[in-house]
Amino acid sequence: MHSLPILDGLIAAAHSPFDADGALDVSHVPQQAALFREMDLIGVFVGGSTGEWFALTVEERQALTEAWVEAAGGDLVVIAHVGGIAIEAAQQLAAHAACAGVSAISCLVQPHTGDYSASSAVDYMAAVASAASETPSFYYDMQAVTGVDVPLDVLLEEALDRVPTLAGAKYTNSDLVTLTRARQVGEGLQILMGRDEMLLDALVTGVTGAVGSTYNYAATVYQRIRAAMAAGDVEAAARANAEVAQFIEALLEVGVLPGGKAIMGWMGVAVGTPRPPHDTLTPEEAAAFHAAIKDMDIFARPLRP
Repeated sequence: MHSLPILDGLIAAAHSPFDADGALDVSHVPQQAALFREMDLIGVFVGGSTGEWFALTVEERQALTEAWVEAAGGDLVVIAHVGGIAIEAAQQLAAHAACAGVSAISCLVQPHTGDYSASSAVDYMAAVASAASETPSFYYDMQAVTGVDVPLDVLLEEALDRVPTLAGAKYTNSDLVTLTRARQVGEGLQILMGRDEMLLDALVTGVTGAVGSTYNYAATVYQRIRAAMAAGDVEAAARANAEVAQFIEALLEVGVLPGGKAIMGWMGVAVGTPRPPHDTLTPEEAAAFHAAIKDMDIFARPLRP
């Protein structure tokens, strides 16, 4: 298995770039990568929920992965989300991602209306990971989407014996007790915090890596949290975290996807608008949102409407 370094830093859950007609346009990926480097990110999470995997075809997801591997060069980690769909299609994506040269894959189990057991969730993950047998694999814990109501530590315990490439998990959850237990499972497993607003909490538990949607454009304030905690300045970290809370509140009012894609455009990186069923901001909504956030000291670039 290819070795994966300790992921110590922020990883952007990248937006998938679309043109004015809603078609995938990977020509904008190098601009996204340049912005990520500007904000000292360590990597990119491709084709996740922020990347609208649910609205992309298998072919589009493959094209996106290829574009990001090329744009990442040797200095950005690339984790490709390959799950969430029928096992055979997910295996196709996993095999392609491995051949494309990603650092790791991540697997969201296929969303289900009923409850998954730990065993059935690992069945899916193991089958997908087997198609990329030399590539580290992260379980994508997002209970609200998948219906997997199994604590992460329980699931990882079972996956340890059945997924040889298991590298850890992307934890998009708010249960810090489970997070703490999951960090004790399996030496070398890495838990990446997937809830942006909980970065500070995760750092306190010992987590070093995080994947987030708002890291696309607002990583500056999260880097201040990381730096303050590294310096032992809890008060400074708390102040920066309060800025995060203020921003997240404004973002949630307009929607994470439409709001985030609007911000990217205002920063000079065109990624288009979300595909249906997500809404696009009306001109009035965009103007009000811009006015509410433009003076926040959290962005790497000025927000120019």
